[in-house]
Amino acid sequence: METSIDIMEDVKGRIVQKDEGVEARIKIPERTILDSVFSPPISHEVQSEIDRLDEAADNQASSLDDWGIQIEPEYRGGGSNYSDWAFGFSISGATVTVVAGYLFHGLRTPISVATKDVDVAVDPTYFYVEYVFGSGAATVQSQNTIPLHDANTLRWVLYKARLTGGVVSIDDGDIYYLGAIIIPGTFA
Repeated sequence: METSIDIMEDVKGRIVQKDEGVEARIKIPERTILDSVFSPPISHEVQSEIDRLDEAADNQASSLDDWGIQIEPEYRGGGSNYSDWAFGFSISGATVTVVAGYLFHGLRTPISVATKDVDVAVDPTYFYVEYVFGSGAATVQSQNTIPLHDANTLRWVLYKARLTGGVVSIDDGDIYYLGAIIIPGTFA
């Protein structure tokens, strides 16, 4: 005599077996032997958070607020201290201090570029790092037009300063580059 058995999973992932109208539930252990071998133990706080999220999923949470998840806003701009960056800057009145940084050109020796103070007299003023390919030296420069590269010289634009009433400002949208400059070795 053949017996047919229907096996299915209920909403919580437990196995439900139906045999001629009789329903049996089999409890699946929370952690298996493999879990304890390959996964570190979970702290009570973390397990509570997982349980809370599972419950939110069962209640069909549809937004971050429903899930109770808070995401810290990303702050950009005014709150950043640009003098912490290589080729960053600080401003005092009409003087911009360009912070030292490094220029890396392929496998060549890294080039150290010194800090430089620039008194801004023209609006706008562009700050850039100038490097003659293969020279082993680079310097911070400034001018009132956008600097352009040529066949022998790289002019890496950092930012544009605006001068208003004798005071310099550099808006977030006028910052073109911060950090070490990396040039692939295939260039010059």
